[in-house]
Amino acid sequence: MTNKPVYIPDIIGENVARVQTKLLAAFQVLDPTIIGINYQYGPYKEVFGNLVQMTKTNDTSVKKYPLVWLVLPLFERMGTDIGVYGVEPIRIIIARWGNARDKTPTRYEKNFKKFLYPIYMELLNQFSLDKRLLKTDSNGFKHTKIDWPYWGGDNPTPDVNVLSDYVDAIEIKDLELKIKLSNC
Repeated sequence: MTNKPVYIPDIIGENVARVQTKLLAAFQVLDPTIIGINYQYGPYKEVFGNLVQMTKTNDTSVKKYPLVWLVLPLFERMGTDIGVYGVEPIRIIIARWGNARDKTPTRYEKNFKKFLYPIYMELLNQFSLDKRLLKTDSNGFKHTKIDWPYWGGDNPTPDVNVLSDYVDAIEIKDLELKIKLSNC
């Protein structure tokens, strides 16, 4: 008996779509220019290029932020539990454009409290509701959360804009997901 392939970017994307369904109306009350959550997956260079291209085309049907980015590559643990597929450490960036002149308390009021934390919390909630995903801890899914006012990456040099924009971000790092395998 063979198992169906597991496509992690698709599973994360489906959960992000449910987050969008749940939060979009509330976000649009706060900021009417938001038309959705931009889900991207890939290595830094590719996602950075996609965001730059979005700026160049000035396509109003697609907005760069808020952004949920599944950072690739993925490390998949095989053969540890029968019927379970493990993926770790997953890294997800949740970002929203910010004003370069804003100080950290203002960034928390404008971005973290109103947009980034709700996306983060709802994404974890959707993971817990997804029947394909198994909790890796009694409290949910093991991970490290990092708040990045004016995100510049892990070891930013001064004034570096990692995504070519001034963004605030929540980084979900070392996320452990276990996925139930389904048979063909």
